[in-house]
Amino acid sequence: MIAPLTSIRLIFILMIFLFHCHVPYSENMGCYGVSFFFILSGFVLSLSYKQKVLSNDFNQKKFYKKRFLRIYPLHILILFFYVFLSIIFQEPIANFFNWITKLIINILLLQSYIPISTVYFSFSGAWFLSTLVLSYLLFPYIIKFIRKFSIKISFLFLLLIPLGMLFYQGKNELYWFYINPVVRFFDFFLGVLLAEVYRKIRIKENMTTKKATFLELLIVLFSVALYIISLKYEIIFNYSIFYWIQSSCLILILSINKGLISKLFCNSWLVYGGKLSFAFFLFHPLLIHFIGLEGRYNIILIVLASFILSHLTIKYFDPFWVNRK
Repeated sequence: MIAPLTSIRLIFILMIFLFHCHVPYSENMGCYGVSFFFILSGFVLSLSYKQKVLSNDFNQKKFYKKRFLRIYPLHILILFFYVFLSIIFQEPIANFFNWITKLIINILLLQSYIPISTVYFSFSGAWFLSTLVLSYLLFPYIIKFIRKFSIKISFLFLLLIPLGMLFYQGKNELYWFYINPVVRFFDFFLGVLLAEVYRKIRIKENMTTKKATFLELLIVLFSVALYIISLKYEIIFNYSIFYWIQSSCLILILSINKGLISKLFCNSWLVYGGKLSFAFFLFHPLLIHFIGLEGRYNIILIVLASFILSHLTIKYFDPFWVNRK
């Protein structure tokens, strides 16, 4: 993994956290962060697995098993905590049958396929994982698709989403353009295509530190400016594609890793914080739900507890599953 890309995950997971805490001016940080993580997932997975997928000895079942073990055990652990704490705090259950049904749907990671907010946002809020599973399943076929039809044609394929948004006349936009696994697959697909671009510019690139730093600052300012614009205009593009360009630029420039900002993001503490981002993503909604945001220091308590639990998770829980053959 490229160190600056690991560190930047910490920034974006904190943006999602601020959004969940309803901090002023964080209204679109959730959308921005989610889009970034989908794109980054496709980018990183392509860098790691493209050659393996195209090789004759690629084991697709082993690939799926490894992806499964990276996300599912922690998902089940979070669900267990949610149910356990619900019992301890004696949370009222209006309809037990509906509660059990939603629990089973969450266990099966199918919540993002049901366009009802009380379902896809239920329990641990792991709709992101439910949505990401489809992209994982399609990943080997994406690599082969790009090889067959070229990068340019593959990029044209992405136009389906903005065109769909432009002509959409229905309701429930949040589901269809933010949660929907089929639509969010295109964010992931963009990340895979971005890895192809990175491979090409990495070979030809001969960038000085000064030039790289200038580009990094320019992209950061560009990203901030576009985010401010997104706060002023509530448009359907804000659910995902409004953040495609700046997320792609950030990923590419940090991947080159030659500017001063990239060097800053190579700091070991920031890199470790980035490694905690996945567990943090799953723990913090649970803590927000049961601790609440009303107290003066509750946000500080939640963020500290989320980091501590995330640290314990990657140190003691994840190795047992991730290292299994």
